[in-house]
Amino acid sequence: SMAAPSRALSDALLFLDNEKVFVVAAAGNTGSLTPRYPAAEPTAIAVASITAAGRRSTFSNAGPFVRLAAPGDRRQLEVLVA
Repeated sequence: SMAAPSRALSDALLFLDNEKVFVVAAAGNTGSLTPRYPAAEPTAIAVASITAAGRRSTFSNAGPFVRLAAPGDRRQLEVLVA
């Protein structure tokens, strides 16, 4: 992921949005509230990681750009797979 958007990335995501293609991207894995790209692009669907308790995983980025949260904590995934 990137800390700032690039014009090429923004243009590509806008093209995909116009073609009705959904772009899903991880919110980031630095545990910060700083937006990361491509997840923070307005046309992308940013997904954060949550624990089994429904709390943000310590490593997962968060913020107003995040639209969805899904299980991503390693311990929780091991339970789901077992």
